[in-house]
Amino acid sequence: MVRKTHILRKNLGVLLSVMGSIAMGSVASAASYAHFDINDVTASLSAPLSTSNASTYTGTITLATNGLTHLDGIDIDGADQGAVGTVTNVTGTLDMVNGTIGGSSSLTFTIENSDNSLHTFTGTVDDLNSDGTYVYADANPSSLDSSNFAGVDLSQWASHNNDSQIIVFGFPSAGGSTNTASLEVYVPEPASLGLMGIAGLALVRRRGR
Repeated sequence: MVRKTHILRKNLGVLLSVMGSIAMGSVASAASYAHFDINDVTASLSAPLSTSNASTYTGTITLATNGLTHLDGIDIDGADQGAVGTVTNVTGTLDMVNGTIGGSSSLTFTIENSDNSLHTFTGTVDDLNSDGTYVYADANPSSLDSSNFAGVDLSQWASHNNDSQIIVFGFPSAGGSTNTASLEVYVPEPASLGLMGIAGLALVRRRGR
């Protein structure tokens, strides 16, 4: 599978600094995480979002599928698992007031396996911010309903409600009303890597492809 490189080198410093501001938990040496990469998601903004108004942004970003939305892969500890599945649903509401989380925010996505079974991730967002180009959110609790998610065994995560990290990026910093975005979801094991550890591993992996 040929993976797209979403994060440009020039944005690494900004990305890491913003991630650090919402880091969750502490870094553990032997942690594991699952990473979902979903591309071509529709992101509808109720108000323009840009680098100039991110710190005071008030508006709602609504995530949804379109005819191009697809699962680009599932990684475990940075190793591609050869996931095969169809994204049948992405439902997300990221509500911000004055640059932080506002009302009810959540994310759900559903993958259809080759045997036509449906498997879902759900998370209620309890922390949210943006630098105007990327949007970052903590989803808590999150759940995975199956050990066969797009053909990948996620049983070690399925029985836990773990803080998960959502990253939405790719829509223009100019902040149009509707944009095509990419969605990254990181699900750590209990007592696993803090966000900076997860982000660092992911960025090293992506830069190396």
